[in-house]
Amino acid sequence: MLEKFINFRCVVYSCLLTLICGNPAIADDTEIFFSAVSKVEAQPNILFLLDASGSMNRYDCADGSFGNNPCNDGSPFGNMTRLQRMNAGMIEIINNATGVNIGLMRYSNVNSGGRVIYP
Repeated sequence: MLEKFINFRCVVYSCLLTLICGNPAIADDTEIFFSAVSKVEAQPNILFLLDASGSMNRYDCADGSFGNNPCNDGSPFGNMTRLQRMNAGMIEIINNATGVNIGLMRYSNVNSGGRVIYP
């Protein structure tokens, strides 16, 4: 009889504990892009991560091959290394981008890893 009383007591305590502590969690969306408080619009931030590792000193040829010497196969970029092409593309993007904040980060294969060059 004592065992039934202890089991019943455990059930009652478990139910009470569930009622007291089992309140449902309520979630709400947090708006991070628009704010009713501020009317000032911020410019978008763009951070370019550029590869400056040793493979960027290679030339890419039209036939899919690559090497340390310029290509003579008539490919449009056969006389530019990967790094030179990347620099030319970045200059084009920076000169034509308006209304944005641009940062520049460099990745290389030395122990320093990636670092921000221009925040």
